[in-house]
Amino acid sequence: MSEELALSALSKVEELAGKLGEAEALLESGYAELASAILDVRENRYWEGEQYSSWGDYLKYIADKFHMGRAQLYHKIGVVKELQGVVEPEHLSEMGIAKASVLADAHRAAGGSGIPKELIARAREEKTTVKQLKQAIAEATHGIAPEETGWYDMTFAFYVTDEERKELQEADELARSLDPPISTTLKDFMQKKEVALRWAREFMATYVQKEDEDAAPGF
Repeated sequence: MSEELALSALSKVEELAGKLGEAEALLESGYAELASAILDVRENRYWEGEQYSSWGDYLKYIADKFHMGRAQLYHKIGVVKELQGVVEPEHLSEMGIAKASVLADAHRAAGGSGIPKELIARAREEKTTVKQLKQAIAEATHGIAPEETGWYDMTFAFYVTDEERKELQEADELARSLDPPISTTLKDFMQKKEVALRWAREFMATYVQKEDEDAAPGF
């Protein structure tokens, strides 16, 4: 391994991370570039040496020095790695990490079979929002929705602890198994929709009824 190449790669990561810490406006495009640079350091093992005992130790150093969350860094690195060979590095910077994350999810869901070029082009358009990109992917994957329905984006994803993940997974499995069970022959997005509706109906049935009972006059 060339020591000069390693030092150059390590310096690039610190330079990009430093810029992100200084300028909020760079966050979207900057994180894609930073994740690509960190991947370069990992894949070529440029982090090896006396200063870092492991790859995780190096990433902790970057996260701590530039006040970044390690979980978020791992996520962004995963997004860039998923899209390697699918989206050009400069195009990742154009679209930003949020839209790149949506494309990575779609690529993963498709089993790595690729993403239509028109969706990548759509993601690169500055005017395309994350919600619009999700809708475009859903329509390309599942077909145009019937006229009587409308696109609904629940707008959230989040980090969870192992305990929270277990709780959510158990609630998901329970909702799927209630009579009548959700058919596994349905498309995945339709199964998820039915799970969400069952959760919502149970919540409403429990708490709306309780509010009505509390508001009822006593005898």
